[in-house]
Amino acid sequence: RVFATEEREFITNPQSGTVTSYVFVPNAINDTPSAGYTNVVAKCIFSTSEITHQQWNNLIIHLFLALSATFIAILGVGMLSDRLSSPITTLVREIDQIADGEYDLEISRTGHPDLERIADAVRSMAQKIGGVVHELIKSEAKYHDLFTTASEATLILQGDYILDANPAAVSLLA
Repeated sequence: RVFATEEREFITNPQSGTVTSYVFVPNAINDTPSAGYTNVVAKCIFSTSEITHQQWNNLIIHLFLALSATFIAILGVGMLSDRLSSPITTLVREIDQIADGEYDLEISRTGHPDLERIADAVRSMAQKIGGVVHELIKSEAKYHDLFTTASEATLILQGDYILDANPAAVSLLA
């Protein structure tokens, strides 16, 4: 068949683990009358076990490299995420502390311009809220003093219920 087609042919034998290659080799010297009849077919037998072994080694190496690259990428993304989210997490925690009433809390510096603007706004807001709360406490104390020292009986009602009564109301109702 190789003589007729003058093309290479491969035959694989899985039992022996070999590949047999038949190659048409034309006669390079055409100056003799028998030159057309002296063409040959070369038969080469290759063992596939070495190639198969090398393919498995390459597969293992590529899998190891892919897994290592994936692990390094995940680790890098995690570290980058922590680096980016850490200032925001700190700022949110400090805002929560202000919301719990710590109006004098000093907000940490982040070094990031946008977060610094937010932190400055929160600082200013916390100071203003702290001032308002302080004034409310003073005002409540003042009105409580007026309520308790008033000579007129005063009741604080909510619907049909008495929430508070000053001493004059207690002596009147008692």
